[in-house]
Amino acid sequence: MGGASPRAPRFEPTFAHYAAAAVVVLALGAAASAWLARREEAARADALPPYRVVPGLFGDGTGEPDPRVASLRAFGVEPASLTRWTRSHGGDGSLKFSALDRIDRANVGRLEVAWVFDGEAARLRGDGVWRRNVQANPVVAGRTLYAATAQDTLVALDAATGALRWEFVPRAVPARRGLVYWEGREGVAPRLYFVAGAELLALDAATGAPVASFGDAGSVAIGEATAAPAVVGDRLVATTNSPATVRAFDVATGRPLWRTPLVADGRPIGAAPWGGFSVDARRGRAYVTTGNPRPPLYGADRPGNNEHANSVVCVDLETGAIDWAWQEVRHDLWNFDIASPPVLTTIEIGGRRVDVVAAPTKIGTTVLLERDTGLPIFDQRRRLAQPSVLAGESTAAYQPDPVLPEPFASMEFGPERVTDVGAANRESVEWQIANATWGWFATATVGRPLVVFGQHGGAEWPGAAADPDTGWLYVPINHIPWKIRLYMLARDEALPATPPFALYAERCARCHGAAREGNYEERGEQEVAYAPSLVSLTQLPGLERAYRLDWFRARHRDVPGLVVDQRELDALASAFDAFDAELLARKATRITATTAQLVDHEGYPGGAPPWGEIVALHLPTGRIGWRVPFGEFPELTARGVPVTGQPNYGGVIATRGGLLFATGTVDGELRALDAANGRELWSYRLAASGSAPPLTYELDGRQYVAVVASGGRFHNFGERSSKIYAFALPALADE
Repeated sequence: MGGASPRAPRFEPTFAHYAAAAVVVLALGAAASAWLARREEAARADALPPYRVVPGLFGDGTGEPDPRVASLRAFGVEPASLTRWTRSHGGDGSLKFSALDRIDRANVGRLEVAWVFDGEAARLRGDGVWRRNVQANPVVAGRTLYAATAQDTLVALDAATGALRWEFVPRAVPARRGLVYWEGREGVAPRLYFVAGAELLALDAATGAPVASFGDAGSVAIGEATAAPAVVGDRLVATTNSPATVRAFDVATGRPLWRTPLVADGRPIGAAPWGGFSVDARRGRAYVTTGNPRPPLYGADRPGNNEHANSVVCVDLETGAIDWAWQEVRHDLWNFDIASPPVLTTIEIGGRRVDVVAAPTKIGTTVLLERDTGLPIFDQRRRLAQPSVLAGESTAAYQPDPVLPEPFASMEFGPERVTDVGAANRESVEWQIANATWGWFATATVGRPLVVFGQHGGAEWPGAAADPDTGWLYVPINHIPWKIRLYMLARDEALPATPPFALYAERCARCHGAAREGNYEERGEQEVAYAPSLVSLTQLPGLERAYRLDWFRARHRDVPGLVVDQRELDALASAFDAFDAELLARKATRITATTAQLVDHEGYPGGAPPWGEIVALHLPTGRIGWRVPFGEFPELTARGVPVTGQPNYGGVIATRGGLLFATGTVDGELRALDAANGRELWSYRLAASGSAPPLTYELDGRQYVAVVASGGRFHNFGERSSKIYAFALPALADE
């Protein structure tokens, strides 16, 4: 985008906005001065410039670089690390890249199954029962592949045959987001490190037995955690989610060395580093991506930007001190945390090599920072955002709106982005959003759903793959709209024993609840039952229509046998109005939130396709090179709908053979794509969706590609499996 930046649309509060906020002031028990403060905040927002820019080291990518560039260190990527896969996501830098090239564009079409391990058939945990999907990328060391299983165990398999060597059964879910193999040192045998529940565990890599000399008989209590640990020298680095911390331990004994909170003690919880982190051994630094603040969708109790949430944080591994932090979304009200593990790679830009950390995000941006300073590579534009109309909710003035790196998705929903795969599909979505709000970083209001993209990406926890040879970043993404609902509840208040409330109990309570609390039931993040809370309904501006008979009948058209006349509606409205006014006066209400995917009547995403893509982003220029749909619903293709792509939660890896291997789509395929253009070169239908990024390794001169296929968690994923697959070229073809 060249030339002058367009002026951001200015938010103009209406009387209805002010009235709605005034009601919420009462609901929260806030003083009138708080309401006046909200009006003053809106007025201040009108006086702010529409954009602010954080200067990047290379500006807009066309001019002279910042003079500080001349003094930056650039170590590059250690070549030996590119042929190993001893930490989930391909190593310490989470590149998900391998220098192996025996499988290439010319021969990938001849890939065949080399072996399959089935945890159900092996009766893991004694019964073989599938317990949950696996989201841990396996690792390989020597001739052994180590993986988490759908039976909540950890296994060691012969990497050439898939034969089971050992199984370990922990007390909690093991290695949810990964594990690491440590080769040991003199007097200390090789180990596996991972977290399970609130424990950091060490196993003997050869036997699977807990290491008695580590912590308390093989484990250290650290707090709830999910990310793969990392080993840097004599330190074992781990993160915890609740509370959000980065911690270091003696790699041999498990003795604690330091603990760094990401959220100040006594502050609201959140900023969990649940997706993963990367380490730079030569700099002695960890780079951590963090989650959103909590509670996630309503932030009156956590004022300010909520420092270190939705951020990339750099931590000194010697001392635990935080060197720098870059926050993307501030005071998050949409569940837009940075879920992707940060990628450490090196790019050539402006005639210089620069070590960077890259983190693709849920809202479709790519945080691209220099590793020593935390400064952005390109100018980072921030745009004036709409203030919330809820009193007590202090929204951030500006939110990210970068030009470079080029965004690969948008969080903004609107009528033009409603599904177009069929007239009935579109109608079913339009009916759901008839009372909804939307907009660029619009905030939710009580009584009306807010529709946004981004709660499952853009980019999600599987993250991206980076080719350090070429500077390309490959990102699997989703485009799924979500409904965020804020609603009010009474604080354990019984309804009055009056005739109107008896009528309510007889005809309304079966859907709206005995206390008018509503019904917000979801399954796999799909809304399967919804009846709104009626608490304070009469107090909300614009919802008086709920008591008009024509509107009432239209919204209850699918409720069988419900007969109500206007006189009864009027009686209910009057009774509700009096009771709700009393509740508000006694400060006996509270605001809560729920969220679910917006889907059509057939269960497809409610937004216009593509619903899933793989995007290639050239980091040195910040420009998108290509993008292709990822996944296919054959029944829609048969109707004449162009390939839509699918929701995906598996991941992608890149190889020096010029290939991408990608999985995680609803259709259960493992695909090989040409890294130059995204063209599909090979695919294989797995027993269930690939549920973690693939990996590749070499044994006896033969290259393998392996993937865990345990199925997806969400409503549109059907099959489940306990299988791990490995593929290779026919034995004679790769000699």
